[in-house]
Amino acid sequence: MNTDNNINQTEMLCGFNDVRCFREQFSKLFGIKPSEYNKKYRSNLSNKHREIR
Repeated sequence: MNTDNNINQTEMLCGFNDVRCFREQFSKLFGIKPSEYNKKYRSNLSNKHREIR
């Protein structure tokens, strides 16, 4: 969450070769899609960083 990596970049960094498989496993683990997770948590982190500055 503290990088600008997109889902495809994150998938590769995690060792997955198939984005569909990554998304399935991510959803099983976190209960939401990677894009939903990004929207929920990245925006919250961005707002917190703006407030600190």
